[in-house]
Amino acid sequence: MEFVRFNGVEFPYHPEFYGEQSPFGHLPLEDAVETSFQLGQQTFTYQRIPEEKRPYPNLEMGNAANMCLGCGHIGISQGLADALYELQIPPWLVMATSGIGCGGKWSSDIGQMLDDPLHRVYGAHVTHGQSTSSGFARGVIQPGLLNIMGGGDGDIASIGLAYLHNVIASNVNGLVFSMTNNVYGLTKGQPSRTSEKGRKDRRMTAALEMEPLDLVLEALAISGATFVARTLSSDRKKTRDYFMAAILHPGCAVLDIISPCVTWNMSQNAGYWKPLLFEMATGNYQDVVVDLEKHLDGKFDPTDRATAEFVYRRLTEAGKKPVGLVYYNKDSVSFQQDHGLRAERPIGNLTSAELTLSQDDLGKM
Repeated sequence: MEFVRFNGVEFPYHPEFYGEQSPFGHLPLEDAVETSFQLGQQTFTYQRIPEEKRPYPNLEMGNAANMCLGCGHIGISQGLADALYELQIPPWLVMATSGIGCGGKWSSDIGQMLDDPLHRVYGAHVTHGQSTSSGFARGVIQPGLLNIMGGGDGDIASIGLAYLHNVIASNVNGLVFSMTNNVYGLTKGQPSRTSEKGRKDRRMTAALEMEPLDLVLEALAISGATFVARTLSSDRKKTRDYFMAAILHPGCAVLDIISPCVTWNMSQNAGYWKPLLFEMATGNYQDVVVDLEKHLDGKFDPTDRATAEFVYRRLTEAGKKPVGLVYYNKDSVSFQQDHGLRAERPIGNLTSAELTLSQDDLGKM
């Protein structure tokens, strides 16, 4: 059986699934053309199947997701749906793992954004904060599949923070994204771990006294992530492009996606974020106090970890919210690659006899 690598996944090319007689549509890999796109000055390439030959259709606007009108999470699900459509990754090769809360709904909502058969992604809701630990295990036992782990900042940055560090430090092949709205929305407005110090909402008896946790710095400076970026849920095309780049990255890619909550965090709506935007990778500015052009001669290199961390910290200390490709390791080697885990013989497909140690093996141990 021929194994093929295609846009971040590795799988056996079964004619009954991908051939011309497939009931799901013919996946014409022979017609795919190497295509590139830019994130700042960095170029990413993928195999693009022409629109007229794509077997898996997309719903342009999708169906109505079960969220508040104007919720930023809808834009994130749409951006991910657009990425899966553009990459034409077979849906049965996609593992979508989410936790609890408003941000936990995306693994179900993604199906409402896509048409048959793309909506048939494997979605799973797991215990609060466990999307990354569960996703890590899935990535190890089925290394050829696309492993997507995501949730709200309460799920990812609070109860799930330790598991987030583990999956990033291991550099398991997969995508981790946080829908960061600085609030617990499903439980009606409590501050999350990313909420700013001094905040006091109607559900709080006193102002928040803790410093906010920064997911970009957690990934970049503490866990040693090989791909870190931040974008806005309101920019659907850029959200799609960042998802695509993260999917194509060999290793653990971390996306922090600013997603304003229109119900429980109205102090941080789209108007709040507008004057704080800074496009790190391209040097485009909107009312920025610190001019990176003058500091770095008009160049920002996201492949230099030390520089990326320094620039990010300086801008953050100045009260800005940098967005863009913060850090990218072109030479990243994933956990699966480092340990020789391949789709040809996944652990998840081994028989019980193959997984059972013999008496001789036990004696040697």
